[in-house]
Amino acid sequence: MKHRPTKGSISLIAVTIALSATASSVAGAQSLDTDDDIKFEEIIVTAKNREQNLQEVPLAITVFNNEALKARGILDARDVAQFTPSFNFYSGTGRSDPTALAVRGLAPNTSDERFQGLTTFVDGIAMSGQTIGIDLTQLERVEVIKGPQSATFGRATYSGAINYITRDPEVDQLTGYVRGRGAVIDSDNSDASYYIGGRLDFPIAPDLAWGSLNAVYRKDGAVSVDPGDGSKIGEEKTFSIAGTLLIKPTPDWKLKLRGSYSEEDDTPSLVDNQHPRYWLAEGVDTVALPRGGFALWPTEVPDARIGLTGGSQVAGGTPAEAGRTRERYFASLISEHDFNGYNLSYKGAYFSQKNAINTDFMFRSTVPGADPVFADAVAGGDVIVSPFAPFFTSASQEEFENTSHQILLLSPEDGRLRWEGGLYYFKEWNRNFDRPLRITDTNPEAQLRGDETIENYAVFGGASFDVSDVFTLSFEGRYQWETIGIEGCSFCRFITPSDLENSESAFLPRMTAEYKISENQLLYALYARGEKSARVTANAVDVNGDGTILDNEVAFIVARPEVLDNFEVGLKSTFLDGRAVLNIAGYIANVDDQQLISQEPVTRPDGTVSIINAARNVGGSDIWGFEVEGQLNVTDALSFSGGLGYARQEFTGTEPITVGSGSAVFFEDTRDDGTIVLDGRSQANVPRWTGNFAAVYSRPLGNTGYDLTIRGDAVYRGSFYADLGNIAEVDDAWRFNLRIAAGRETVEFALFARNLTNDATPTGAFLGGGAYFCAFRENDTDTFGAGAAQRCLFTAAPRPREVGLEATLNF
Repeated sequence: MKHRPTKGSISLIAVTIALSATASSVAGAQSLDTDDDIKFEEIIVTAKNREQNLQEVPLAITVFNNEALKARGILDARDVAQFTPSFNFYSGTGRSDPTALAVRGLAPNTSDERFQGLTTFVDGIAMSGQTIGIDLTQLERVEVIKGPQSATFGRATYSGAINYITRDPEVDQLTGYVRGRGAVIDSDNSDASYYIGGRLDFPIAPDLAWGSLNAVYRKDGAVSVDPGDGSKIGEEKTFSIAGTLLIKPTPDWKLKLRGSYSEEDDTPSLVDNQHPRYWLAEGVDTVALPRGGFALWPTEVPDARIGLTGGSQVAGGTPAEAGRTRERYFASLISEHDFNGYNLSYKGAYFSQKNAINTDFMFRSTVPGADPVFADAVAGGDVIVSPFAPFFTSASQEEFENTSHQILLLSPEDGRLRWEGGLYYFKEWNRNFDRPLRITDTNPEAQLRGDETIENYAVFGGASFDVSDVFTLSFEGRYQWETIGIEGCSFCRFITPSDLENSESAFLPRMTAEYKISENQLLYALYARGEKSARVTANAVDVNGDGTILDNEVAFIVARPEVLDNFEVGLKSTFLDGRAVLNIAGYIANVDDQQLISQEPVTRPDGTVSIINAARNVGGSDIWGFEVEGQLNVTDALSFSGGLGYARQEFTGTEPITVGSGSAVFFEDTRDDGTIVLDGRSQANVPRWTGNFAAVYSRPLGNTGYDLTIRGDAVYRGSFYADLGNIAEVDDAWRFNLRIAAGRETVEFALFARNLTNDATPTGAFLGGGAYFCAFRENDTDTFGAGAAQRCLFTAAPRPREVGLEATLNF
């Protein structure tokens, strides 16, 4: 099945034309001022370790300053993705689980936070774990940098990086703000959402020390309730507090110490377990997949029905009563010293995170009579409740710790030759705990396996040379050594008698050529290489049956690092006397040694063969696409902005691979031996088209001292496949937001609406590997497929329409 033109993609083109025509007509209908008041302010970024004007950096970067974050209603990384072309976030089981975190069509094929293609940084310092829920309202700006960033940012940035920049509280007097927000949700059985947050910046010692404190409490209200017991579904609570101490011992030396704590408490997420009976009732086209007679599967995925979501049937015994909890600590120290034009800096940090999950993986209530679709069918004997329903719960915990250190020396900026060099160290520990029923006398914490570690050393640097006044060549590179290991653990559930580890080294370059067409136009071309870490799998079997595991009874499988080569050209333009900005980037990328979970035969010491699931290298991908971002100030009252991204990814592996039987069923051309070929297929849950458009109108409210601002945003996400077989397709979607604000320097009041049209198109989907993932099993096998072959599809629903009020007091 191939992607086809949709009404949404046609609308995308229509909106683009309409906005262009509107801007032209407005510009032609009145004289355009040349005052500085309507020119765009210079945006400073640090994507290449130096403070530079965004328009002078030869990289594709989307930037949101604090005002843009507020105006767009951006609260966390999910919102950032909506307004960033070719950046897609999809969470299968809540904000804490990035099932697909894709940049430019490339997804990591894992929800393991250690092996993503994109890493989150705070002031250039890497965080880890699941960072999607971090509150962004207190930041100075957010930089989303696309393409391999290994040369500058290091490991786990082979497709991009997000850098959260915090504010330096260098003020002469106490300043700050308090903001409150409340909203109602357009959904049955829903409750309210609210937010309260604020910030204080204050001087401590004149010209020497300053401090800041900020805190946020936010609740995204429950959207529905479990039809079985009435417990909340879709509620997310976030609390965070942070403090900064800024010290300048001398005018040329700055120390910045920062600490933060945050916690998240989420009920079961907005996931609908779709069954074949629902697809037929919705009238969507289906196909019969060749498995166990046949399994019914949709070619179009209908909207998720939130009111049917279950999830309160849990195993117990973790800090999460029903859902997920997370605690996060972060402490950092940054030192910058300027001397004779040089800049020597140190960045170091400690990060800790504890996660707990306790949720029902059926995502549908099986309490007798509770389900409005299946209750009568169960009573009439048409279906039976899955015998696996009571057992498909997850109660586990996970702990992360990491530390990082970087030393960087920058040359003076005013010479024709500019250079930099540095050293980097990173180490992470990860520990997993099983559900309480796994507790034993020898394993009192139910630890799953030995501590998993990642250790990375790197030396990096680069140089830029101005060949002429308009032409510059740059070369950057990082040589890194990385070891991934599993510590020996004789008492864990999955035993490893001794330490297991794999070491890799790589050189990751970036070469750039810049040509300044004019003072306001920059043309660039670059080549960059990125690398995703190797992955390891350990599997042990007591072959001898003596109750002990020997080293030769452990299968240690290594997937080589995944490598991305990216070729890119771009044009950055500012025109109309600074009132218009247009940035364009096009790229071609090649992925080698792409990683995917597949089945691997392992020969044991006694000659028997075991089949285990492990990350393996399965071929590669070809990717090409483009991004366009622009802004236009038509007058001092009217402006437009928007972005458009297209990313086409296709697998190129022609060798047959073996995936789990639950996954192979989703390929219509599965071979007789159970193998499949990915060649020509696309990633699941990754749209090709993404876009966003905004119109802003602002004017004074008479002589009141207030300004009225009306902002409308349209966000577009193209269609995508729900399975690697590219059979089930999720439709494209438009979502609209509105904000009307009246404010002056000290106070602002705003009315806002999110998802105005109450769109319910799924934000993503993930597969049930077997019939046991279906909450209900059909007895009519002629219509719905053989009971053992039946398959279900989990779909994640967007939050419905929210309408609310916001007030901000500045002082």
